[in-house]
Amino acid sequence: WVLDLETAEFPWEMMQEDIDAVPLCINSGMVRQLATQNSRGAISRVSTKNALVIGDPNLDGFMGQLPGARKEGEIVGELLRQEKFETESLIFAEAPNILVKLLTKKYKIIHLAGHGLFNYGQDRNTGMVIGNNTFLLPGQLAGMSDVPELVFVNCCYLGQMDAGEERGSQNRNRFAANIGTQLIDNGVRAVIVAGWAVDDAAAYDFAKLFYQFMFSGLGFGEAVKRARKKIYEDYGNRSNTWGAFQCYGDPFYTLTDLKVGASRGNELLLQEEIEIELLNLIHNLETANYDTDEIIKRVVEIDQMVFKGSERNDTILEYLAQLYGSLNLYKESIRIYETMMKSKKNAFSVKALEQYCNIRVKECTLRYKSNELSKKDAISTIEEVLKDLESLNRFVETVERWSLMGSAYKRLILLSEADRVPKMLQGAIEAYEKASTLSDFRNAYPLTNWLQLLQIRNELEGKTGLKHSPLKARNAMSEILEKLEEAYSPKTSYWDISAKANIHLTQMLIDGTTAAQNKVIESYHLLWKKAGTLGQKQTELEHFDCLIQAFGNQKTDKELDKKLQEIRQGLSGQL
Repeated sequence: WVLDLETAEFPWEMMQEDIDAVPLCINSGMVRQLATQNSRGAISRVSTKNALVIGDPNLDGFMGQLPGARKEGEIVGELLRQEKFETESLIFAEAPNILVKLLTKKYKIIHLAGHGLFNYGQDRNTGMVIGNNTFLLPGQLAGMSDVPELVFVNCCYLGQMDAGEERGSQNRNRFAANIGTQLIDNGVRAVIVAGWAVDDAAAYDFAKLFYQFMFSGLGFGEAVKRARKKIYEDYGNRSNTWGAFQCYGDPFYTLTDLKVGASRGNELLLQEEIEIELLNLIHNLETANYDTDEIIKRVVEIDQMVFKGSERNDTILEYLAQLYGSLNLYKESIRIYETMMKSKKNAFSVKALEQYCNIRVKECTLRYKSNELSKKDAISTIEEVLKDLESLNRFVETVERWSLMGSAYKRLILLSEADRVPKMLQGAIEAYEKASTLSDFRNAYPLTNWLQLLQIRNELEGKTGLKHSPLKARNAMSEILEKLEEAYSPKTSYWDISAKANIHLTQMLIDGTTAAQNKVIESYHLLWKKAGTLGQKQTELEHFDCLIQAFGNQKTDKELDKKLQEIRQGLSGQL
């Protein structure tokens, strides 16, 4: 539920369709997200497993003590220690000690159980009461250099309160909204805060269940939903504590330190959760630092899970197919794509059709190299893919489709007999030229492929020199290189580094100098460090194979071919 500061004050968790209906938040779940422009900028996260638990501080007679809050603090502290968190438990502690511990150490989790007041006294303080007229304020958490990831604020116990204390504790829902929204603004990932006085037993049961679900591997939203449902079932007839807890933040935030690919210990129940995890795996593959075996293991687990149950949609299938393709598991990728295309909903993207074509070309090329497919059948499959891409282009011509056609022709160069290579080479040149023209020469991938293959054809025809290479295209390539070099940083993407490497390769093919070759080696060495997936590296190697094969037995420049062979060999040795 996306709320602003005003609407956050309403108890949305109590909504139900009619007087006898089960509240919406019990079965559907309800996590609040804040529409705010005041969120803190870049923040430092706490990676260590440290936790702070404050339960029933010593109030020195300012307000009544809360045995339920004390018990909750003890239970939560023990749960966190069982999960190997270094836990600072401050039960019935003095205010100075609480502030010292809070401000001198970093915590991933902060759990508060006690009294909370809203706009209290002359200073109109809103926060947790930690002593005689002494408060723990959200601003003090905001001042921490390292922001906690999870904050649980249970400061609305019924306890033993007299009339004066009750008046001071009114506006509890506004207290919860104020605390919750400020903590999210401060950068906390997930916040739970009680919106009104809660039953003691139900409150610490909720806290215990919530942490147990979180440590089992569930996301924040699902853990809250399950804890709410259990409290509703156990206490619903005699208290509304199940609806008191306002939950803000990321519904997919998790507390577990499981590595990518490790089992969560539970089945994901929500399609959104599966989508998020698959997308996270895709993003992990964009870095060079990942464990291939563990990612494959997790992808297979999710694959089996979604096909065993019913929790899948076309987005999930697209992500699965993309992951398999990136991991060079082309057969599995094709299986997923074909399952998706048999779906009655047909809600997949056009991009999925394009990638299905691309993976089919890669898969049949790989099977041919492994002697699992005849050359004739491999060529037949690629020619069929070219027809499919041509059909898509008849609706709308795009840079991506023409580029994929160029890539398919490059594979045909690898598979074709010498007498058919010139025809396949011409097909690739025309496809990449179309893609370059459509992108107004701003897309480095089709531009460099076009110029490289064109240069090889010129070499074969005895046309050497710059005059046979389109000036406008070369100038555009130089402009792209200049921008890439100006914008380079450690965070530069794989695709930008790939573009830079291919521009240097193009320049080497055109002018053939040793200096150009050194730039190629340097840029590809950097690319190899940045390459995120096996598929990306394999694509680069196949590109070199294509250039070498295109020369065939008619090599007019032995030195240039030798340079390509040396670079290719050096890269393959780093796989």
